[in-house]
Amino acid sequence: MNKTLIPLLAGLLIVLFIGCSPSLYNSGMSELKSGNYSTAIQYFQSQISQNPEDYKSIRQLGYSYYKKGDNELAIKNLSHALSKMPDDGQTILYLGLAYEAVEDFDQALRCYKNYSNLGIFSGSKSAIEGRIQLISRKKSELEVKNALKNEASLSVESIPENSVAVLYFKNLGDNRSLDPLEKGLTEMIITDLSKVKSLKVVERVKLQKLLDEIQLGQSGAVDASTAPRVGKLLGASKLMNGTYLDLNNENLRYDVNVIGSHSGQIQETTNLTGNINSFFKVQKELTFNILKQLGCVLTDEERAAIQVIPTESYMAFVSYCKGLDLEDKGRYSEAAEQYSQANKIDPAFSAASKKSANAVNISNGTKEGNLVTAASGGSTNIMERLNSISTSITNEVTTGKDDRTPFTPGLKAGVKVTLEITVPSSIPSK
Repeated sequence: MNKTLIPLLAGLLIVLFIGCSPSLYNSGMSELKSGNYSTAIQYFQSQISQNPEDYKSIRQLGYSYYKKGDNELAIKNLSHALSKMPDDGQTILYLGLAYEAVEDFDQALRCYKNYSNLGIFSGSKSAIEGRIQLISRKKSELEVKNALKNEASLSVESIPENSVAVLYFKNLGDNRSLDPLEKGLTEMIITDLSKVKSLKVVERVKLQKLLDEIQLGQSGAVDASTAPRVGKLLGASKLMNGTYLDLNNENLRYDVNVIGSHSGQIQETTNLTGNINSFFKVQKELTFNILKQLGCVLTDEERAAIQVIPTESYMAFVSYCKGLDLEDKGRYSEAAEQYSQANKIDPAFSAASKKSANAVNISNGTKEGNLVTAASGGSTNIMERLNSISTSITNEVTTGKDDRTPFTPGLKAGVKVTLEITVPSSIPSK
């Protein structure tokens, strides 16, 4: 074969794979990767003007706008690209990022969940699932900020009577090794109360966001003067405010007050003393006492669900509690280690195993680069691969007899293609 025909054939293959005017798209991608977003936008716009149906260029135009910080145009173009190719995972993920940037977390969640439904994770499932969890947290944070912004217009009277928030327990003793129980005990009671269908329980993440915003994150202290405000902002008609005290290194005394958000006054009080070795049994008894105070009538199914003890290992639970605190501080990798440690101590502690996986996922999901890798499938752009093929053919192929078999039986995928090109030895005269 004539050497001069090889680049021509390679170019023909590229056009067949990609379509017309690939150089504009390639130039746009090059500028995008170099951070020259305005120039990339110009290239993609030129390509789209030649081929208005080129959804890939429309997609990359939207992503370029996103990188430039023009999120409205990003959403507009990415939505346009998605209308042309509804199952394109890359477009869906980029659109999710753009919605995040404008704090439209409902739309962002919808995008990421749609991507998950496609089942094309390309090894980045952890990042996608973590991003979904991270956005759920951001959504809670936005709800808190909006509540604070509109605090003057919030009405306590409109809060449902069955809504409850469990505030962090407070360690009143000097034994600092018991401090991790402050969040862990709260988490367990919230989990148990959430199993009662007649109650609307505020998530612990939302509680933490509010306490951070109003500078109560460290102490978590809510009294009669602050309870009405906290209840109104959380949308809870009743607040559970608890403490515990190490009596003699063996027994803990628990006190829980039910505070009405309307008045800030204590409506009910319960106290309980139990051996630390029976911590989980005592916690369940405490939960049932709280439910009795709230006037809840439990079904047999609800009662059975609450009675399930997640772990019988106190040390495993302490590691779990430490993980909760690290997670609240955004230190997800360290939190995952604590949850993993809890699961090692008690392999049957399924909540710790789940929390560990979630923390790893969130850690992966915090890195936008992981989302971009997921979007691209972790593979090289097809134009770059084909250009590489062209270069390889031009530099390495020599003319001569090709006695290789045209098809290798060991290859299980693909199709056999026979291409025959006839080149005249001379140009016939007219």
